[in-house]
Amino acid sequence: MPNKQKASWYLLSIFLGIVMIALAISIPFSEAILPENLPEKSQAPYNVRIIEGENIIAYVRPLYTSHDNPLNHQVDTSGPHDGVARLILTRTDGTFGCSGTLATDKLHVFTAAHCVADKFGNYILTSGSATFEGDSESIVIDIDADPANSKTHPDWDGDFIKGNDIAILKLVSTAPPQIPGTPHATSEDAVGDITDKSGYGLSGLFSSGDDSSTYPFGTKRDGQNRYDAFADTMYLELGLTSGVDFIPGAIYQYDSDDGNSLHDAFGFFFGISNLGLGSNEVMSAPGDSGGPTILNGELVGISSYGLSLEFSRGPQPRTSDCTTQGPNPILDSSCGEFAGDTRVSHYTEFIDSVLNTVNDEEPPVLSAINEDTSSTTSTITWTTDEPSTSLVNYGLSDSYGSTVSDLALVTSHNLELTSLLSSTTYHFSVTSEDNSGNSASSDDDTFTTMPPDSDSDGVPDPSDNCPSIANADQLDTDADGIGDVCDSFPNDPDNDIDGDGVSGDIDNCPNVSNANQNDLDSDGTGDACDSETIITSNTILTADTSLLGDLIVESGNVLTINPGVTLDIDFVNQKILVKFGGGILIKSGGTIT
Repeated sequence: MPNKQKASWYLLSIFLGIVMIALAISIPFSEAILPENLPEKSQAPYNVRIIEGENIIAYVRPLYTSHDNPLNHQVDTSGPHDGVARLILTRTDGTFGCSGTLATDKLHVFTAAHCVADKFGNYILTSGSATFEGDSESIVIDIDADPANSKTHPDWDGDFIKGNDIAILKLVSTAPPQIPGTPHATSEDAVGDITDKSGYGLSGLFSSGDDSSTYPFGTKRDGQNRYDAFADTMYLELGLTSGVDFIPGAIYQYDSDDGNSLHDAFGFFFGISNLGLGSNEVMSAPGDSGGPTILNGELVGISSYGLSLEFSRGPQPRTSDCTTQGPNPILDSSCGEFAGDTRVSHYTEFIDSVLNTVNDEEPPVLSAINEDTSSTTSTITWTTDEPSTSLVNYGLSDSYGSTVSDLALVTSHNLELTSLLSSTTYHFSVTSEDNSGNSASSDDDTFTTMPPDSDSDGVPDPSDNCPSIANADQLDTDADGIGDVCDSFPNDPDNDIDGDGVSGDIDNCPNVSNANQNDLDSDGTGDACDSETIITSNTILTADTSLLGDLIVESGNVLTINPGVTLDIDFVNQKILVKFGGGILIKSGGTIT
């Protein structure tokens, strides 16, 4: 209303209003994570449908707005609205934005069927993603677009008025524990109840309608409204036939009140008066399609369409709509308009068929329980026949005492136990609980940790041929029990037992220290351990030499001792034998001692 700047925020739902234009206008988005040219109305073009009753004309479109400033309705990135998803949906006719609600199985999202289907009801989703704004970060999970896994209601034919505007999309992986799922209502009559609504749609002022340039798609907002009636009330006044043109009791309707009785749509047209909830009141808008309506913690409604009425004859004003062009209303989520939500409890059978939650009293079946153990850790793995949580109880006895867990619903389970004692036997049992609260636990089992592995090469110290240096291959060339990486003589099984620094495999005197490896007679036995040194060729002694055994100079050969060189022989225990024709030449300065 002109004299009241009541703000209207819009959950960018794909609402159906009986509108006279196709809703496929492009809209710019400031957030880089959103696709470019995402259509403002979040739907492919639908054929114009105007319903003319005897006294009332209806305009409908697939579509929140608020009574006060839309900024007051932005949702913090934590709390109960974390499970409301921003959906980016790529279809065969383009990419569009909707809203959705995470189911309690953490693997499915409720939304509107028209978000993923064409105007005839044909499923045309090719890919998509769901973004959940968690406490500390946004979680993006891709959607499984296979029609065998993501489904619209089987009777959805593109007709918003009739009903069946509900779809359940499967995610490629379960949402993390910090993102809450919302249980769906199975029986309720919420007419007259105040409900909580949220979504990512356009927003604006009640007085002027949705404003895509100031309040574009992509910001999560919430607020309240009251379900005024089932859609049956309006449809019958429009001359529609129950059970033929619409499904009775399948759609909740509400209006956008700004406190002015002239803009109280249900009061204006049907005598069901209520002036709204003040600053808490919100209305659906393009992009809110598929968004949730919550009552007592349950999903009771899914945003479907927006609608405006005018009397076909009579004095002005002929409509409660705050925005008009001449006498005709402009359907833009302003005050004085109507909106419709799919009644979730009416579709319990369809929902349960997709989520497989009907009378689930069976616990998960545990199988393939295994452990992979090191000296200080053990990884416990197992599988279940349905998505369920993971928990391992463990300890030094079957009383356990320690626990590790993961609340994610998965079928392949993997938990690591850390800071274990080496060479120790532990008891353990695994437990999994499904989304219905059914749990199963395994019998007590045990594992024994490995001995210490100081070098972390996967070989326990007692078995490691080199425990201080990593050598997973345990290579030991000389088979001496010492790994090559820490064996100073990897080719010497005796490992230089005389300590002279010469490997035993090449030492010419392996049991007597002789670092110089002198071998005067070149017979392969070092002088330090040679019982006889036999000169068989003319030999010149150029360095001091000590002989252990006798010195024998063969015939025709001469041993020359160079100046300054000493030949050390123990004359008490050793002898020098110079055979005929042989000789010893001691040059000046040379000596034999």
